[in-house]
Amino acid sequence: MQVQGKVTKVWNRNNSRNGNPTWEIELEGIGVFKTPTDAGWVYAHTWRNLVGKTVYLQAHRPRKNWIMHEMRVEG
Repeated sequence: MQVQGKVTKVWNRNNSRNGNPTWEIELEGIGVFKTPTDAGWVYAHTWRNLVGKTVYLQAHRPRKNWIMHEMRVEG
């Protein structure tokens, strides 16, 4: 699923067993999306600076949570 939306909230969640960060973002009017465990691409973004910016996500929903596969920030 491809999603485009404005980021309203960003949370830093517990690190994985390997010490890699996991993040959640909320997109205005769409929902909450999580990064996958041990994903290397999360280091490419300054997550706390995303609030108010438009992002494009590629995501899927294996169970109850949306999981991001890739993210592109506009602007």
